[in-house]
Amino acid sequence: MAEPRRRGPSAVGQHSRDDYARGVEDESKPSEGPHTVVTQASEEPPIASSEGEYLSSLARGSALLLGAGASVGVAIWEVVFGDLMVAYARSNQIDPSLRKLMVLFAGIGVALPLISIAIYWWTHRTRPFDAARQLESAAWRLSPLCVAIAVPLLFRWQIWKGRDIEFLVLAAITVFTVQKLFYRALVEPPLFSAPSGPFPTTRQRAKEAFDRWSPWLPWVFVIGLFAFYASYFSFFTLRNHWNLGTSAYDMGIEDNVVFNAMRGELLKASPIFGPDGTHLGHHATFFAYLLVPFYAIAPRAETLLIIQPHSSVRQSSRFSSSREIASGPTKP
Repeated sequence: MAEPRRRGPSAVGQHSRDDYARGVEDESKPSEGPHTVVTQASEEPPIASSEGEYLSSLARGSALLLGAGASVGVAIWEVVFGDLMVAYARSNQIDPSLRKLMVLFAGIGVALPLISIAIYWWTHRTRPFDAARQLESAAWRLSPLCVAIAVPLLFRWQIWKGRDIEFLVLAAITVFTVQKLFYRALVEPPLFSAPSGPFPTTRQRAKEAFDRWSPWLPWVFVIGLFAFYASYFSFFTLRNHWNLGTSAYDMGIEDNVVFNAMRGELLKASPIFGPDGTHLGHHATFFAYLLVPFYAIAPRAETLLIIQPHSSVRQSSRFSSSREIASGPTKP
């Protein structure tokens, strides 16, 4: 009996293996066409090192540093010549010598960063691209100083007397600009690297202490500002009172009402209604009884003047009351 003939690979099988081999080979190559197969992980584009890029970085950094220097220079001039600056801001007139001094302060403010830029660029001239990027980074880090010129103006109340709208506009623009510049500055790396030795340990301890006390810092900040505000206005209010700047009539009535309230009387006002008269028919100032515990510490007019800026309950009436007491009785 004849053995069955061994069949060779069929044409179909041979074609299938050839097609599979060609498919594997084709898959190893990126396909050409609208649907390109990505075979490698995308890499970040390399930082361009063209001449135009580093020149633009150098220009931005130099402009920011020169602007910050000029702003700081003029701000120093405003602080040194504060009273003359007030007259200049209100009348737009200034003595030529003072104008020259202002230009001199601004010129010194521009010259210092200009010299620093020149020295830094000369010492790093072999690496112009890195030097330009670092210079721009440092400039953005110092960019909030560009608003320094407006700070002394905002803290001179004589300039803004009767110009509330102008003050609010300048304050809003300044705060908005400072916020944006600080956001941009905090993105940049620090100007100086962390020192070696015992300083990193101290720095780490300070950071840990800050993290530990950070939940209480807002309260400390608010209470501290409240104490400063109350102390500041108490000082000037008392000085105005001792210089006979308060209204003796209104101050005497208020002091007498609180004094009698401390003794249990019903808003008794002896100076204007006699020994049995009461202030209740004119003003139901029952708030005087809340002042009694503080007034009892030192029962005199100065205590009421000190309590006034400390009171946070009567914020709406505090300004009008203080203006009335300071300016005297209201004319009919």
